[in-house]
Formats: sequence, structure tokens, C-alpha cells
Amino acid sequence: MVRDDRGTCLDLALLAASVLENFQQNPVLVNIKTGPHSEHSLLGCRLGDWPFFEAAIKDPNAEQESRFLDWALSKDAIIFDPLGFTRSEKYTCFFGDSVKLARRYLKSHLAVSLILDFEKAWNISPPISFRSNWPLVEQGWKAGYHLYRLFDSPKP
Repeated sequence: MVRDDRGTCLDLALLAASVLENFQQNPVLVNIKTGPHSEHSLLGCRLGDWPFFEAAIKDPNAEQESRFLDWALSKDAIIFDPLGFTRSEKYTCFFGDSVKLARRYLKSHLAVSLILDFEKAWNISPPISFRSNWPLVEQGWKAGYHLYRLFDSPKP
């Protein structure tokens, strides 16, 4: 991703998830089926209660999907499109735009294929400990800055 200056929505979502994890903001990954053989990854974080006991749900049933969508569109969550962290000729949007894009995906009645709560997943299988002095890539700093500004700004 860094060497080629490109990445997929999943690459960007996982990068942003690691930043959210570092800020202890309880990231949640969701994949939306956009076609017969394609999906789009969205990322968010839990601001309140989590509606599931499971850490991961693959191909949720109708009741689970409905419960997730109710939660994702509530004040207990903030979900965004990771493309909001990109800057190119094709994609230039800001964080507020990426939240609107994600909400549009969630309201479009496309099927949810995966729901993953990182905190619950870590409780099942703890992360591998890496050296604390590993350098962060430039994109990680930019993503972290945007997320820091989001969570550090005064709440209305």
C-alpha cells in the first residue's frame, strides 16, 4: 500500500482500524456485498452498546443484519467509508463525506457479508506484541490525525 501509493477499501479500513485500536475507540469492520463477486469494506467504532455477543458474524441472517443496521445508523456508532482517507484525482473527500458515503451504503439495502468487532476478537485471540518503536507510515499518521480530530473535538 505504501510502496505503490494505492490500496483497496479493505487495506484502508484495516489501517484505520489499527489507528482506532491505538486510540482505544473499539473499531468495527463491516463488508457490504456490492455485486455477485464484489464487496466494499466500511469501518466504524462503537460509541455505545454493541448489539451482539459474537466477535464476528459472516453472512448474518435477516434479524442480525437488521439489528446491525439499526445500531450502525444510531448514535451508538459512527461508520465511515475508508475512501475518505484518500486524496487522488478520482477520490477526494473529507471525513464528513466518508460518513455520508457509508450511511448511503448502509441504507441502500445491499446485503451485509461480514461484521467484525475488533475488541471482542482480541478477547478471543490476543494480538501479537510488536516492538513499540516500529515506524508508522505517512498514511497511518494522516489517518490518525483525522481520527484524533474527530474524537478529540468537543461534542455538541
